[in-house]
Amino acid sequence: MKNAPNSSDLLKQSLKNLEVLLQSIPSQKWSATPKIGLWSVAEIIHHLILVEVKGLHDLKDIVEGRQDSIAIDSTYSPNLDQIKHHQTKLKTIAAYQPSVGIPSEYLLDGMRRARRETIEFTQKVGAQRLGSFGIRTLWVGVVNGSEYIECLANHMTRHMEQIKQAAA
Repeated sequence: MKNAPNSSDLLKQSLKNLEVLLQSIPSQKWSATPKIGLWSVAEIIHHLILVEVKGLHDLKDIVEGRQDSIAIDSTYSPNLDQIKHHQTKLKTIAAYQPSVGIPSEYLLDGMRRARRETIEFTQKVGAQRLGSFGIRTLWVGVVNGSEYIECLANHMTRHMEQIKQAAA
């Protein structure tokens, strides 16, 4: 498995891209549901926050010894790009289902705060430590911690197309 060289840069860039996109969408469009069964912009952002917070929680638990690392298969090289290109079809589990009615300014602030905490954690832990343990993803199975950070960045990118469609 590879170690993503600039984990915090990936996180920063995907957040920056999301912020640029969201600045182009009037806040009143955030709560509009595009079609039955699809999420609004606000619901997508809430989902991203839930995934980010849970991901950071799991990473901290492994690094701090409250959760066991999963064995890494050194011959397995996951295709992490499939996450951002919708090649991995998943049903959202209950823990990541968004709520409705949260004001847009709280959501954007919450996403920034969650991402900032993840960036600070990756910088504190460092690429070598992140690459030394395994963590299970819903997207591509077991990856190392650096790859998991890349998964979080790609997950945000994945949902940007969905945001564009919801705001149209």
